[in-house]
Amino acid sequence: LTSARKQQESTLKTGVSGSARSGNAARTSAMIATLVNQLKVLNEGFPSSMVITSAADEILKSSLNSLVVNKPDDIDAVTFSSLAFAALSGGADPLLQIEGLSSGDIVSRLLKLSFSGNSASLSKAERQAFRSVFHYARWGTVSFLLPKLLEKADFGDSTMSLMNEVFETANDVVEATPIDAMLPLFESVKITASSWLVSRTNSNTYGRQLSKIIQALLSMENEVSNSMTKSYMLNQTCALIFQPHLVLDEWMRLEDDPDYDAPIKLAFRTLMKKAGTARPFISRATLCHICAAWLGFSPQEAGQGAIPYRTAIAKLLVHKETTSTESSTNQSELTKTKQSSDDALELPVETSDTSVARGFLLVFLSKLPSLEDGLDRRVLVDLLHYMIIKLLDDICLAPLTCGAMLMTGNKDYTVRIRAWQALCLLAR
Repeated sequence: LTSARKQQESTLKTGVSGSARSGNAARTSAMIATLVNQLKVLNEGFPSSMVITSAADEILKSSLNSLVVNKPDDIDAVTFSSLAFAALSGGADPLLQIEGLSSGDIVSRLLKLSFSGNSASLSKAERQAFRSVFHYARWGTVSFLLPKLLEKADFGDSTMSLMNEVFETANDVVEATPIDAMLPLFESVKITASSWLVSRTNSNTYGRQLSKIIQALLSMENEVSNSMTKSYMLNQTCALIFQPHLVLDEWMRLEDDPDYDAPIKLAFRTLMKKAGTARPFISRATLCHICAAWLGFSPQEAGQGAIPYRTAIAKLLVHKETTSTESSTNQSELTKTKQSSDDALELPVETSDTSVARGFLLVFLSKLPSLEDGLDRRVLVDLLHYMIIKLLDDICLAPLTCGAMLMTGNKDYTVRIRAWQALCLLAR
C-alpha cells in the first residue's frame, strides 16, 4: 500500500498531455485498478479471515460515511471512493448500513457525486489523474453495491427510481469516463438492466427505457479498445437483450403496433452493420444469442420471434465474411473465444471463418420443428415461405452482375451456390 501511494504521488507530480484517457492520468487509474485486483485475490485466498473482513467493513463504513453523509471536496471524493472500492474488493459487506440511510440512498448519493476539478490547489496533471481515479472508484463501488441491493429489492417506486437513475447517469457520463472505469460502469448498468427487465416488460415506457439501456451498453463497448474486454461486453450485452421472452414479446408488440420502435431489432441491425464482412466476432456474438432466442422455449414458440427479421435473414444466408489475414490474427482468435452464454447456439467446429453468419442461421433453420411437431403455421408462411421466394426472386433468378456467363469463383457464382444451399435446407 505504501509503495502504491508513493507511485501515485510520483505520477501526479509529472506532466500530463492529451485527454484524461491518456498519459499519466490513465496510468494512475490503471495502478489503482491493479491494487484493487490484488485485494480481490487476497480476499479470495483467505475467504474465512475475520481480520480482513472486519478491517474492510470498518474502512467501508468510514469511507461511505465521508462520501454520502458529509460533503466531500474533490480530493476527499477521490480518497474515500477509492477506499470504499478497495474495502469492497477486500471482502466488506455490500449491505453494510449507515445510520439513517438505506442501501438505495447510498447508491443514489454515490451516483450524484461529481468531481469538479475546480480546486486551485490542483494542477492540470493532478486534476486529470484524480478525475480518472474518481470515476473508476465510484463505479467500482456502485458495481459492488447494486447486486446485493437489487437481490433483496421489492421493485417498488424507490427501486425503480434508482434503476432509472443508474441508466440516465451512465448515458450522461459514458463519454467522459476513463477506459479503466468502463468495465465497472458496464457491470453496474448490466446488473441493473437484468433486474429491470424482470420487472418492467409490461410497463408503458418499456420500449423507451430498453432503448436507453441498449444505447448505454453499446456505447461503452464502442469506447473500449482492449479486445478481450470488448468481446466480453459484446457477449454480455447480446445475452442480456437477445433473450427468448424479450424477442417474442417484441414480435407480439409489432403485431399489435407495426410502428413500434422495436429496440431489440434496431440493436440487431446496428450490430450486424458494424460487423460487416471484416468483424466476424461481432456476427458471432450477435447471432449465437439471437438465433437461440428465435428458437424459443417450446416448439410452438420456435421461429415466431424471427419473423420481423426475415428480410435480414434472407440476406445473411448468402453473406460471406472476408478471409482472415495475418494482420487480423487477434480478431480471428477472438472470434473463436468461448465467451457466449450457455444457452447460445454453437457452430460445428469445421465451419469456415467466411461462413460465420450464415452458419448460425443454417443451424437455426435446421432446429425448427415440423408442423406435426408443433411449428406455428405463421412461421411456415411468414418466415420460411417468404425466405424461399426472396432467395429465388432476388438471387437465383436475378440477372448476372459479373458478365454474361456464370463463372466458378466469381460473386454471382458464390452467392447463388449459397442461396441454393439455403433453399435445400428450407425445402426440408
